[in-house]
Formats: sequence, C-alpha cells, structure tokens
Amino acid sequence: MEAVEDAYKRCGLWSSTFTYPFVATSTSVPEGSNTAENDPISETTSSLLTARCPVHEMTAEEKETPAFSGFCELPDIFLDIRNHLVRLWYRNVEKHLLLERVLDGIPRYFRALACQIFAFLEIQGVINSGALPRHSNPRVSFLEGRVGVIGAGIAGLAVAQHLASFGITVRLHEGRNRVGGRIFTDRGTFGLPVDLGASILSGMGQNPLAVICRQLDLTPEPVSTKYVLVRSTGLAVAPEVDAAVFDEFQAVLADSDKYREQFEDSVPIHLHSTKSLGDLLKDKTVEKVTDVVAKDDAKVVNQVFNWHLANLEYACSSALEDVSLFFWDQDDRHTF
Repeated sequence: MEAVEDAYKRCGLWSSTFTYPFVATSTSVPEGSNTAENDPISETTSSLLTARCPVHEMTAEEKETPAFSGFCELPDIFLDIRNHLVRLWYRNVEKHLLLERVLDGIPRYFRALACQIFAFLEIQGVINSGALPRHSNPRVSFLEGRVGVIGAGIAGLAVAQHLASFGITVRLHEGRNRVGGRIFTDRGTFGLPVDLGASILSGMGQNPLAVICRQLDLTPEPVSTKYVLVRSTGLAVAPEVDAAVFDEFQAVLADSDKYREQFEDSVPIHLHSTKSLGDLLKDKTVEKVTDVVAKDDAKVVNQVFNWHLANLEYACSSALEDVSLFFWDQDDRHTF
C-alpha cells in the first residue's frame, strides 16, 4: 500500500481518502477491467490487440512519459484506465471519443490521470484517429508555428490530418501533381479501375486501414490465397513444382538471415547498405534451385523462382540489387 501511495504522490494524484484498487471498491468503473492476469479474449482484449497495445503492461512510450513513470512498478490503475479508453474508442470509431463522456464513468480520484492518459492516446493516434471529420472544437495544441510534411502518400496525409486535428497549421509538400504516393488507381487506360500500386490490405486485425474502412463505410473484399501460376505458353505450372520452388525460395531467404547474423556485428554499420539482398540471392539461385525437381523441369523451376524474386521486388518496391541485405525485412515486426 505504501508503494502505491508513493507512486501516486509522485504523479500528484494522491488523496487521503484514496482507496485501492478502485476496481474492487467502486461501482462507477465500467465492466471489463483488466487487472486480472488471465483475462479471456474479451472486448477489452480485442480492442487492445487491434490498437497494438499490450493488455497487461505499459508500452515503452508510456513508461518514458514523465507523468506516468510512477506507475511502472504498479501499473494496474494506469492500465485499467488506458484499456477502458481504448475499449470505448473501438466501440464506435466513426465518431470522436469525447473526454467528458469518458470522465463520467471514472471515479473523481482518477480523473486527472484519465485526462493525461486520454491526451497521450490522442497524441499517439491510438484513439480519435483515421479519417474522422474535423472536430468542431480543435484540441489544444502544445506546438507553436507551422509544420511542414514532406510527401502526400498515405503516411504524409495521415500525419497532416492528425496534426491539423490539434489546430496546427500544416503545409503538405508533394513532388507529383497528385496525392496518394504509391497508391494510384488508373481509371482510364483499360476502361475499368486498375491499381498500379498498393491494392491489398495484408491483414485486417491490427491494420489501422481497417479503422479507416469502417469510418468511410467501405467493405473489404476477401482475397483468395489460392493461385495458379501460368507460363507464357499458357500452360499452368504443376502444383508440385510450384510448392517445391516456394520451399526452396524460403530456404534461400533463411540463408540470407544466417549471413546477416554472421556478419552484422563484424561489418561496420555504415557499410550495411553496401551489401544488397540481390547480390546474395544471385549467388545462391543456380546452385540451389536446379536440383529441386527433375532436370527436365530446370527451365520451369528457374522461371518460377524468378517469379518469386519479382514478387519480392514488388513487396520491397525496388530492385533487389538496391535493397539492403541487413534492412530489407525491418518492417516485418509491423505486419498485421
């Protein structure tokens, strides 16, 4: 109890009438608190997973925020309020979550903390983000002057909208004569819309674009994971050949991981960008792939392998010779 009191005093939230934990003593707290260690897959858990926040621990950013540092060792109260706010947001992402509505369900002892957490989540874009219309009362900005955003792709547009929602003046700079970046739909060449860039949402569970789809009332269409590779002759590639080459392609990528682990510490960091993924894959291709299936199918094998290389270039948006061996998959941890 003394440790809890000390933590709250450091955050300026202590009251002599304070009772801990408020979850057990107050009927004002909404159902679904997350102080239990074995929380089932509930609305709260689902919301936190969607927001990419851990349910039972603070994020690194939260721990580094001075206002929350006193909760690092005993985070239950902080987590209960933060998780409650995230849960309320995901109940209806089509409308702004209002602070006054949130405070109605939180005991007065914790409203100062709730205000701080609410502001933090807004600034981080965890709540009240996406394609919401401009709020009639812009949030108070702690930034002065104007902000320039370079690039009007989806990231630049999202940043500009988020800053503008705080009443900040934003100037968006784009080199092309259109917005969207790599997202571009050709509506004239073929008589029907054709996406020339990004066209697939890879995973919906933790994808912030899923929130935007809900906000814009867009219905995603599922894409089948089954496919057939067709050669230039019009003949389909045999499924066993396709499967064998795919397995071998994955093995080659695994070799690149071993190479990187072997040399990452020995190669100076300023030279990491000089070794490309394409260089390593070229060294491995001929010797490993041609023995996958019968020699008569070697040409087909190489064609299918090259298709996988081309598909990887599509995913990286660059020729593999221009993709760093050490950093080509650095975004994998952010996949959905």
